[in-house]
Amino acid sequence: EAATRGARQLARQEVEPVLQSFANGQTIIARGDIATPLLIEALDAYALLQAPDPWREVAIRSLLVTTLAITLVLFGLRLQPREIQSARFAAILAGSLVLATIGMQTMVPGRTLLPYLYPAATLPMLMAVLFSPGMGIAVAVVSAGLAGFLAPYGLEMAMFMLMGGVMGALIIGRAERLSTFIWAGFAAGLASAAMIIVFRFPDPATDAYGKASLLGAALVSGLLSASLSFGLVLLIGNVFGITTNLQLMELSRPDHPLLQFILRNAPGTYQHSLQVANLAEQAARAIGANPALVRVGALYHDAGKAVRPAFFIENQ
Repeated sequence: EAATRGARQLARQEVEPVLQSFANGQTIIARGDIATPLLIEALDAYALLQAPDPWREVAIRSLLVTTLAITLVLFGLRLQPREIQSARFAAILAGSLVLATIGMQTMVPGRTLLPYLYPAATLPMLMAVLFSPGMGIAVAVVSAGLAGFLAPYGLEMAMFMLMGGVMGALIIGRAERLSTFIWAGFAAGLASAAMIIVFRFPDPATDAYGKASLLGAALVSGLLSASLSFGLVLLIGNVFGITTNLQLMELSRPDHPLLQFILRNAPGTYQHSLQVANLAEQAARAIGANPALVRVGALYHDAGKAVRPAFFIENQ
């Protein structure tokens, strides 16, 4: 018996060990597969059989969100102190970030194509219109950090979100026309597509169909961002009483009822207001003020004269 045990031990030692390796991101066992002893051993080797600690996940996510929120608030206090301290603007910023985070949590983790359809430039474009391009870029950085934490390919997804958001915020500017949203969304889609080319095209694991799908998703994401940001600007402007450049363009239309009232009742005042508006608009452009806001203010600055036009010399 002792000799038999020794022979068995010697035989075991002479057998070469069989090693099995897994590439980064490779699926060890998928849903519906039979858990064989070899697969269970692999899962145990990678410590994947241990139940996750929920409190640890909560602590990590809370730390990340808190750090990003503090960074964004400090940035706003430095560059947009008046707006960031307004209850309306603070509510808009906080609510938008919460909704964007919920959307990323729904679309990004555990998905293949869906994360690249996420309208990453929507929130940066919206903040650029309501606040400034700088705030839009800051929101793009925060969104990219969240997406990079949630996505399997963290750096790739972070750059995808970052470049799309930054490009959209820079292109949209004051958003005086609908076409500005379209061009900003198209530019955001191209910037995101460029990140797909940088990260996925050299990867041999992604075939031609996958690369084409990702590029198409990036362009669709940009167009979705343009549509959503345009709708949200109109909605937020009407609900919260915030005057946007789109509303200013509507107020400056010659067929506006109040301008028509001034034209019919006080034509001299109307011509005077047009001249003042043209001069004030050029002055605003020269000093970097909002020309649309200054023009609308000048158009309506003498609206009260239309009630008693004969009292004023330009109408006599």
